Amino acid sequence: MRTFVLSAFVALLALGVKLDTAYTTEAALQVEVSFKQGSETTMSMERDGEPVEGMGGGSMSSEMEVSETYVDRYLEVAEGKPAKVRRHWTDVSGKTSMSMGDNSNERELESPFKGLVVEIDAEGEAKVVEGTEPEG
Repeated sequence: MRTFVLSAFVALLALGVKLDTAYTTEAALQVEVSFKQGSETTMSMERDGEPVEGMGGGSMSSEMEVSETYVDRYLEVAEGKPAKVRRHWTDVSGKTSMSMGDNSNERELESPFKGLVVEIDAEGEAKVVEGTEPEG
């Protein structure tokens, strides 16, 4: 499927077709971002080709998942480009987990962006219009 989409895109470019986003006032775009990362490490020690018990052996692993959904509503459009955007985070969530041997730890992540609404101008300046401004 990926090859088909890439081939179709290349064919459109060869035909001189130009792809553009048409921004209009009060149009909205919902963006969903999801990120997952994990790692696992296994350690062992050998002496003279034989495993050494209890000396630095074992395994550990960690995993992190983060997701966010926000809606951009275009308040002002100038020369076909957004000049003022209202961004509303509708969902921000995440969790981490770690394990080392028999010990494990899992934690839910919190974000000050959940429910936050900001207005962003063409210069990139952001102003909080709903919710509490995050520190920093």
